[in-house]
Amino acid sequence: MDLQFTKDPAVLKWIRFDLYSPLDVALILAGTVLWCVAYFIIVRNAFKNKFVDMPIAAGAANIAWEFVWAFMVVTDMGLLFVYGLRVWFLMDILILYTTFKYGSKQILNKRLAGAFVWTEPFVLIAWGFLFWFFIKEGYDTSMGATSAYVITTIMEFVYITTFLNHDQKYFSFHVAWTKGVANFLMTLFVFNHYAEGMWFLKTMTIIVTVLDIIYIVMVAKAKYFSNPRINQSTQS
Repeated sequence: MDLQFTKDPAVLKWIRFDLYSPLDVALILAGTVLWCVAYFIIVRNAFKNKFVDMPIAAGAANIAWEFVWAFMVVTDMGLLFVYGLRVWFLMDILILYTTFKYGSKQILNKRLAGAFVWTEPFVLIAWGFLFWFFIKEGYDTSMGATSAYVITTIMEFVYITTFLNHDQKYFSFHVAWTKGVANFLMTLFVFNHYAEGMWFLKTMTIIVTVLDIIYIVMVAKAKYFSNPRINQSTQS
């Protein structure tokens, strides 16, 4: 295959093939597209079911990360990914809106649920500062993989506990598998791009893969095997 175009300065401005291989770029793009699909389903189902299929503890960290990397720090992957992160952030605003609207339903303690409206912004801002200093003090990679997987590791743990503590009809199998495959593609990128070392990051990717498999099996079992009476309108 002729990859001469990857050396074109006009192309390198948008996608840094001098820093990332075509396989790296393909894995990240495919993973990003699948996460966007998951976001769309989460937003759609939130308005339909009046329940957010994303743990609120992870949602705040997620949008904080995307804001920092979209507007405060520039990824070294090229302009395509700079603007892509900004679009991703705009999608996350919809998730944030549904989180403020319906997120308190995830909190079992009534006092904490009542305080959710003002505690969630505090958590979001706190995560923003943490990511900013994490990056500035040199702990992150040049495209944010380490901090992203810190969030993802937390998210996958909390997805399982949130699923177990609430009515399982509100959780989408399509969200489970799209985010699971998306995360796995990102994991392949990490092992492909960082061939040596980076075992803190690699260990997190392995943990996330295991948790994703567990969550996909749990949701599939609840949706299609253990509880066939669940209303089909909440299956997507």
